Amino acid sequence: MEFFTVDEEPLEKESTHIDWDVNAAEKGGYEHFMLKEMYEQPKAITDTFSPRLKDGKIVKSCVEKIGDFYYGFDENGNLYVEKDFHFWSEENRKWEYYRAKEDGSLYANEWYDADANYRYYYGADGKQYTGLQTIDGKQYCFSEGGWIYRSTIITADDGNNYYCDADGVATELGSVN
Repeated sequence: MEFFTVDEEPLEKESTHIDWDVNAAEKGGYEHFMLKEMYEQPKAITDTFSPRLKDGKIVKSCVEKIGDFYYGFDENGNLYVEKDFHFWSEENRKWEYYRAKEDGSLYANEWYDADANYRYYYGADGKQYTGLQTIDGKQYCFSEGGWIYRSTIITADDGNNYYCDADGVATELGSVN
């Protein structure tokens, strides 16, 4: 397809691919597209907000599993996107930290490098690891703030000393006593 300006000069346009199926372009048995839109509006609204609704109420200040992924919602029910956030856990009596990706899903079973100095790991439920942890068969030690210890010796909660190499892999040196 060719495009021209009002002066009949050729105009470059970027093409955009739109994924759709035939059913989306059909009237679905309605006489007019306007009728179709009117009758489908409640479903469209429900589909738009349903990930944020649970038992008919907006989810707030929580992490929810939706499908195969976890998502975090603030005190107003807004999805966290590309940021760190935390909630107080009454059960564990501590703050639990999370990191949301650009699409709003949480980092889960994966590393996150904030910069050259700060590396974090988030477990299966999206919670940031702290303390002594085993990941893919290797032992690591994380600070209370969640960053991995590297090139240092630490005393873990189990009372043992560990040397954490440049990659953060922790090797037990023995007990403090």
